[in-house]
Amino acid sequence: MAVYLVYMASPIILYLIVKLFGLGSLEDKLIEKRIYLILMALVMIFFIGFRNQHVGSIDTSIYYNNWKIFSTYDLEQLKSALQEGEFEPGYMISVWVFSHVFKHPQMLFVLSATLFAISICRFVEKNCENVVLAMLVFNCLGLFNFFVQGLRQSIAMCICLFAIEKIKKKEYLKFALLVLLAMTFHGTAIVFVIVPILRHLKFTLFSTLFFSGAAITVMLLLPWVFKVISIIIEDNYEVGEGANRGGVVAILIYAVIIVFGMVTRDNKNEFDAMYIYMALVGVAALIMRNNISTIAERINYYFAFSQMVLVANGSQRLKEKGTTAIVNILVAVLCLGVAVYKASYSVIIPYTFFWQ
Repeated sequence: MAVYLVYMASPIILYLIVKLFGLGSLEDKLIEKRIYLILMALVMIFFIGFRNQHVGSIDTSIYYNNWKIFSTYDLEQLKSALQEGEFEPGYMISVWVFSHVFKHPQMLFVLSATLFAISICRFVEKNCENVVLAMLVFNCLGLFNFFVQGLRQSIAMCICLFAIEKIKKKEYLKFALLVLLAMTFHGTAIVFVIVPILRHLKFTLFSTLFFSGAAITVMLLLPWVFKVISIIIEDNYEVGEGANRGGVVAILIYAVIIVFGMVTRDNKNEFDAMYIYMALVGVAALIMRNNISTIAERINYYFAFSQMVLVANGSQRLKEKGTTAIVNILVAVLCLGVAVYKASYSVIIPYTFFWQ
């Protein structure tokens, strides 16, 4: 557990190192920010990339063994595997290609960890003012734990992070192509098609009523929606099979972050509303996870990155420096507290590396 908790606190540890050794220029905050994120990316690659195959759920070991199997396939065997469709085609083709370049299956974790680190740190650089709090939220509030277990969906989520930048620029075709690419790794990425709608919603009475009406409509269409998603990802998720326990703490955290984001939002920032609406979708998915279907938790993760933005930016928009410092410390303490709580029951504990 100690190694896991040290990594949870690594955003703070790296921040102190950057400050202590004067890395970057204090006059140029952008350079300091990039140096910090590069160091954070390297730590993430090491921690995720060199983990033991038995960390987390059984899926991780399955992916590890698949790498060995695909490394022996010729092109005809790959075509046969694609026709059988056990996994999405993008994942199978990628594993086949890279397993012929790098024979050792540990490279699956190293390569995916590199993608994770680059996409997440790039997202933080472009969207988050307080990078330390953003990375703490990622580490402690659930996203990291999912990334070391749900490999295929995590790849899809990272591709969707690149898609966010396209929708911010209103490059709809590039956005659509990236979402389609994400779906070739995990079919659940289809839920990200609602982001262009969220991009254009403002915080007005009409927008709020529209969003509420859409949410009610989705609830009414859930039987059909889950049937379609189950067909796409080739799994059996039925309405009425919600989780028996858990999720309450995560829902409360979401609610607090959403309120904080609303209170601190900048009306001049055209993307604030989008991230607040994304957080609302995330918390709605968690509620559905408890009451309707467990697949909703997977949907939540696509929108959970909004938590990083709302916390990181909201803390920097407080007018008094003293208040900002107090909020930063409070957020850090709460994040680490959640990490300790998660460590008490998480399946990724004990966290070990491939040489252990």
